[in-house]
Amino acid sequence: MLPLWTERIFVILPERHALRDRKEIHWADLCDEHLIVRQSCDPAFHDRLTNRLTSGGSGAYVQKLSVGRGTLIHLVAIGLGVGITSEAATARPFPNVIFRPIAGPDEVLRFSAAWLPQNDNPAFRRLLSLARKISAAKRRSSGSALGRTSIESYMRQMALFLPSLAALAKRLGLLT
Repeated sequence: MLPLWTERIFVILPERHALRDRKEIHWADLCDEHLIVRQSCDPAFHDRLTNRLTSGGSGAYVQKLSVGRGTLIHLVAIGLGVGITSEAATARPFPNVIFRPIAGPDEVLRFSAAWLPQNDNPAFRRLLSLARKISAAKRRSSGSALGRTSIESYMRQMALFLPSLAALAKRLGLLT
C-alpha cells in the first residue's frame, strides 16, 4: 500500500446555519444535527463518524444517500441536513452552503493506493510510478510524512493522476 495524500474533513452547512460563524466545527457541535453522507462513504469512515457523534449519548442521525458529491452539497443547500465531505470539495464554490473544517489535527482522511502484487500491467506500473512521484513531491514540499499542500496544487496534480486511474480501472473491469 502506498500513502498518497491527506485531506481535512469538512462540514457542509446551509448558509444560514447557526454554526456558520465558527472557523472550525467540533464533533460535539454536530451531535443534534441530521447528517447526510454519500452511500459510497468508506465503512471505516462511517464508523468513525458515528463513534464521534454518539460518544456523548447524543441524538445525531447519520443518513447515507446514494448520490454524488455535488448532489449532496445541493441537498445541504436546500436544508435537508448537514453534510460531511473532504477538503477537495471546498475547491469549487457552491451557492447557499458554507464549508467549515472539523477541529483537531487528527481529523483527516488518508488516501492510499493498494494493488495486487502479481499485477504486472504496464499501464498500472506507470500509474503507480506517477503516484509515487506526486506523493514524494508533496512530502518534500510540506516536510510532513504524508504531506499537505494547497488545495490548488493538489487539484493540479490530481488532474493528471485521476484520468489515468479511471482508464486503468475501466480496463481492469473495476468500473461498472
